[in-house]
Amino acid sequence: MRVATLQASACLAAGSVLAVASSAQGVGADPGGEPHRTVILSNEEFEHWYGPAASKGEDGAIMSQEQFDRAADRQRVAYSNALATEPTGQAQALRASDWSTVKFKAKDLNGKTIPTRVGNSALGWRHFSKTHNITNANVIKLITEGSHTPKADPGRPHRLVYDGVLSTTSGPLDGPPKVLARIRIIAQYHWQTEKADYVLKNKHDKIGVITAYCRNVAKNRCPDKVNK
Repeated sequence: MRVATLQASACLAAGSVLAVASSAQGVGADPGGEPHRTVILSNEEFEHWYGPAASKGEDGAIMSQEQFDRAADRQRVAYSNALATEPTGQAQALRASDWSTVKFKAKDLNGKTIPTRVGNSALGWRHFSKTHNITNANVIKLITEGSHTPKADPGRPHRLVYDGVLSTTSGPLDGPPKVLARIRIIAQYHWQTEKADYVLKNKHDKIGVITAYCRNVAKNRCPDKVNK
C-alpha cells in the first residue's frame, strides 16, 4: 500500500493526516470498485465533519452531501471514545536514564507539547510499541496534533487523554466511513509519574506518553493496519 501524508485543511486547523491507499482487494475495498482509503485523526476532527452521533459509533450517520464531499476531499474521517487502562508502574523510583530519552514530540492544538520517550516495558515507546503494536510515530502525532482539548481524568490532575481513530473513506457514494480501530493515548503532563516511580531532573519537562493502545481488542493490541 502507498502511504501519503496530507496537509490538514485550514478549516480544521489540525496537523497532517496519514492516508493509506489500498488495493481493490485491500482493507475496506469493494472488488472492482474505487479503492478505499484509511486515515487517522482525532475525535474532534471526526465530530467536526460527521457530528457527535457518528463519533459515538452509531451506524448510519446522516449528513448532507456537501458535508460528505468536503470530508472525502480532505480524507478526514474517524472515530471517538476509548477506555483508559492503568499504566504499569515499577516498585522502585528510577533516575533519569535511557528511558527518558525523547524519541519525538507532538503539540496539540491547545499548545501543549507531548513528548514520547524511549521508555521501557512499563511506559513510553518501548512499552506501547511492543505490548500494543503501535509502531508508527505518526499514529501518536496525528491524534495529538489534531486534538484541541484532551480529556481530563478525574482525580488525576496531570493526566491527559487523547482519543483517535483509524477509519476508511472513499467516494461520496460509498456512505459513512467504517471505523477500523479506536485508539487512545494516555499522557502524563508532569515531571514525574503519579507514584514518583519515574522522575525527570528538569521540573519543567513532562513525562509525556505513558501508553497508547486500541480499544475492544484482545490485550488492547492494535491491528497491523494502524501502522500502515
